[in-house]
Amino acid sequence: MAKKRGQLSLEEEKYIRENLISQSIEQIAANLNRNDEPVKRYIDEKQLFNLSEEKDNENFKHNFHSKNFW
Repeated sequence: MAKKRGQLSLEEEKYIRENLISQSIEQIAANLNRNDEPVKRYIDEKQLFNLSEEKDNENFKHNFHSKNFW
């Protein structure tokens, strides 16, 4: 089945915002039946990358605290 093309719908934009923290860009794009690029472009244009950075920080903290030397 061909991937969707054109502008993201309001529902797709909402889905991206709601799932950016819990899913990768690739997973979001697959669930929306889109290529990665429109999803990445939307995240960059709306400056939503801070949300994913917070997720990375939480993952880092969790991994760091689970080490024996902590």
